[in-house]
Amino acid sequence: PILIEVKQMKENTNTEKISIKKLTWQDVEQLKNYTTETGKILPRRITRLTAQEQRHLTKIVKQARNLLLMP
Repeated sequence: PILIEVKQMKENTNTEKISIKKLTWQDVEQLKNYTTETGKILPRRITRLTAQEQRHLTKIVKQARNLLLMP
């Protein structure tokens, strides 16, 4: 299942990448695109985000986890 997600993520990076700076902890459905089934955050080499975008993503995923919105 993870390999399928990786292939899909590599294909759909441009559309998702534009809106990453506008994401908040409330956008749980979009944040699930950047995590595995077990809840781990996908690395930069798969999501193809910049370092700044990856740090922002990490921060908001952790906020969503603390509020029990994500596993």
